[in-house]
Amino acid sequence: MFQVSSALRYPSLSKKLISYSFATHEVSRHATLASTWKQLWQLGVRALSLPPTSRAACVLLHSVLEANLVPRHELADDVNQIVTTADISGPSVLVDSSLVLMLSLLRLRNNMFPNASQATSNHIIRWVFVRWSPGKLP
Repeated sequence: MFQVSSALRYPSLSKKLISYSFATHEVSRHATLASTWKQLWQLGVRALSLPPTSRAACVLLHSVLEANLVPRHELADDVNQIVTTADISGPSVLVDSSLVLMLSLLRLRNNMFPNASQATSNHIIRWVFVRWSPGKLP
């Protein structure tokens, strides 16, 4: 069971839980919060490629996408940048939240650009193999 004491010991975990629970709440769709969600999206995109913050950024970005808090047309450039330059701009660690985010970005980009589905898949598969090093597992 998740308790407050464990949230204090694991601040990134508590931030992920807070961002996810707030993003899925109906109050988060209020018009006055639109610019805040856009700013949080931008912060998440910048934090995505940094190893200490990548996992939390993946959860935040996925939450914003799933809750549809920022209009898709405002995300198009960032989605293209993350997918097409995933080895540089994408998640820096291969973990559960980064895989879920990349799957969401794959679906979103395929909906936005159906003709680019082959290229999108290639970019994401290349990202997985760049990040996955089974020889370095403990």
